[in-house]
Amino acid sequence: MKILSKILSSLVVISAMTLVEVIISNPSNSQVISTNFKAAKTSERKEFSNYNSPSLVSQIVAPEYSCNISVQQPNATAPTANYHASLTCSVGKPGSIVLGIYNSNVNFPTDRRYIGDNTHNCNLTVSTCTTPTYARTINRTQHLWVYTGVSIVGIDGRVYTRTDISPSLRTYNDKGASYPFIKPTRGDMPVVPFPIDPPYVERVPRAPNFPDELRKIYIAKNWTIPSDNPEAHHIKPLAWGGGNDPSTNGVFLGMTTHTLFTTWWSSFSNLNW
Repeated sequence: MKILSKILSSLVVISAMTLVEVIISNPSNSQVISTNFKAAKTSERKEFSNYNSPSLVSQIVAPEYSCNISVQQPNATAPTANYHASLTCSVGKPGSIVLGIYNSNVNFPTDRRYIGDNTHNCNLTVSTCTTPTYARTINRTQHLWVYTGVSIVGIDGRVYTRTDISPSLRTYNDKGASYPFIKPTRGDMPVVPFPIDPPYVERVPRAPNFPDELRKIYIAKNWTIPSDNPEAHHIKPLAWGGGNDPSTNGVFLGMTTHTLFTTWWSSFSNLNW
């Protein structure tokens, strides 16, 4: 069972027949909806679906509709986390967007806790619906999940709800800064991932040959080493239990980019809450 199996249990508050009447009689009306995210079982498990991406796009298709849903957690000024979403339909019309907000402790990343939701009703006459940008203040290290539920008016006039949409995920430190979203030159790594690898304890001694071994891998794989004063970065820092295996925990970054990560990790906390 998915974590949001009940998220839209009360989403549609008018029948399909009533909806058809609304569309015909007053097409400028927005669909009135409600939801109850607290009904979702936050102890359920779901795979992490992205690498702290500021933008996540999913396609939802059925014979009665075809839409793209874009969920955004853009970089923001700490300690604020911003998020919003857009629903664009080439077949059918957007009815509503509901964003359910959860967080989880980095030591227990899949134990998500409900902290609120936002509901946005769409104008049924347009093909694209965009929510306002919502904001939350972050004051401790955490994963912030944005789950999305939508209602869509199909070409048959019926209302369809979808909650099986991959969640947006970003990780924030104690200062409310989001984990850097950086695309490295390492060929097998689309972005520098946050190391979802608890526990974050026990400092590991530095291996002096780590940079040289990482360079050998780059040369053997024909990967480009950054020209901006390249530095060998431990993806999971040694201070938080990261290892010295460059094949799994190493990436070359330019000095300026490396500083972004070391600064971010300096405000990371492994406290339970």
